[in-house]
Amino acid sequence: IEYPKDLGEFFGDDLCRDAFVALQAPEKRGKTFWLLDFAWTAINQDRKVAFIGLGDMTQRQYMERFAIRASRLPKRACDLEIPKSIEWTKWNKEYDVSYRPKKRFAQATAETAWTNMDKILNRSEFNSPLLKLAAYPNSTMGVSNIEGVLDLWERDGWVPDVIVLDYADLLLPPRGAQDERGANNINWKLLRKISQERHLLLITATQPSAQSYDSYVVTRNHFSEDKRKLAHVTGMIGLNQTEDE
Repeated sequence: IEYPKDLGEFFGDDLCRDAFVALQAPEKRGKTFWLLDFAWTAINQDRKVAFIGLGDMTQRQYMERFAIRASRLPKRACDLEIPKSIEWTKWNKEYDVSYRPKKRFAQATAETAWTNMDKILNRSEFNSPLLKLAAYPNSTMGVSNIEGVLDLWERDGWVPDVIVLDYADLLLPPRGAQDERGANNINWKLLRKISQERHLLLITATQPSAQSYDSYVVTRNHFSEDKRKLAHVTGMIGLNQTEDE
């Protein structure tokens, strides 16, 4: 997946086939927002994306977010300041954001959203949808179940380029796992296997330890359950947010 210059320099070539990338951040820090953005960016580059929710949100909630993104309008009419630039200020050690003048945005409508969604998702040269969305209740899906869904889609002729999983911590423990720590390690190994065997980009997210709540920067030391998950990914991205932000 290629991003514009600023984020492109950050991600580099990490968002590619055979890669396994994860976001690490405490709850309500924007993990699902970024997972949706990864998916949307890939779709706009004509990549087939399998977006699989494991209980964090419902299918209706995911579809609403995708539809609002397609409409290019907010859920409710409002005045918005559009960020123009962001710079680090040494004197107060904070980022200074400059905005364009406020702009009035109308409310997204169902008609606009679904018309745009249809145009975007069905523009593939192979006349096949660019997005498959599957959302399951909490505590119902393991890695083997996900592979079964992927196999079913593949038999129908639909093979994803990117899998976005929201998110790995909600996976059921695999059969034979002796404890939660061991189950976590096996699940992450199996996710890595999916990215390797199917030659695709797999993106997911995870929550760090409780110590990260009081840390200015989330680091590799803030892993939860098992540090070996850091070994299985090809990239781990920390999301940071101050109280003011």
